[in-house]
Amino acid sequence: RIDYRLRVESRLKIPGLGKKFALKHDLNITNTFSTVIRREKFGANREERSERYETTLRTAYNLSTRLNLNLNFGMSYNNDHVEEGRDFLSITSSLRVRGEFQ
Repeated sequence: RIDYRLRVESRLKIPGLGKKFALKHDLNITNTFSTVIRREKFGANREERSERYETTLRTAYNLSTRLNLNLNFGMSYNNDHVEEGRDFLSITSSLRVRGEFQ
C-alpha cells in the first residue's frame, strides 16, 4: 500500500465583493496492490490452481471544507488454471463531487 498526502492552505479573494474565502487544499492518494494464489491437492493426480491480482487507486481532493472530489478506480484479474472460462477481468470506477452551500 502506498499513501501520499499533500495539504496547502490559501485564501481566495473575489473581486467586487471584497470577501475572502479560506481554501484548504487537501490531496490524498492511496494505491493498494494485493494478490491471492490458491493451490489445492485432491488425491494423487488432481490439483486446482487459481491466481487473483487486484489493484485499487483512490484519490480524494478537498478544495475547502465544503467542496470535495473523490475518484476511485479498481481493477481485478482472476486466472483459473483448472476450468476454462472462469477467468475474468473486472474494472470499477466512480467519481463523486460534493458541494455544500448555505
